Amino acid sequence: MVCSNYSPDIQAQGDCRNCGQTYLSHFEPSAVSNAFFPYRKGYPIDLSDCDILREAESPWLITIKERLDVDAPASAKAHCCYIGHVIFYEHPIRVVDGNHAAYARLDTRLILEDVIHFEGEVFVCYAGNVVHEDGRWVSVTKARRRSPSHD
Repeated sequence: MVCSNYSPDIQAQGDCRNCGQTYLSHFEPSAVSNAFFPYRKGYPIDLSDCDILREAESPWLITIKERLDVDAPASAKAHCCYIGHVIFYEHPIRVVDGNHAAYARLDTRLILEDVIHFEGEVFVCYAGNVVHEDGRWVSVTKARRRSPSHD
């Protein structure tokens, strides 16, 4: 359920009396909190630069594709760890000073259990991975619509 103040016509920022988020976060796709880590900081997270696809056969599912700014070749092996941290290891594996050699490390914006506002509905992230697609690295996060009983 979306806050009763939601309206696609709202363009201005302001605090919502019902849910505490900004009006703009109801209008633009954004991550507003984390269900499992309520103390996590940095919300709301703007997702307007991400590709968000709704599954045609399953409209209760969305896929969020975040383009990653990383200088790692397509041959790298992306390893997701530490709930949102990605390490791009060299492949074939090369060991340097007892550690696997890596091209880069970075944190993704979304993690499991992030709560997403999208098209007037609320979704919760449940899976994610990092893939090389169309010549660049992309974090692919799956989210399911949250049931009204959680609101």
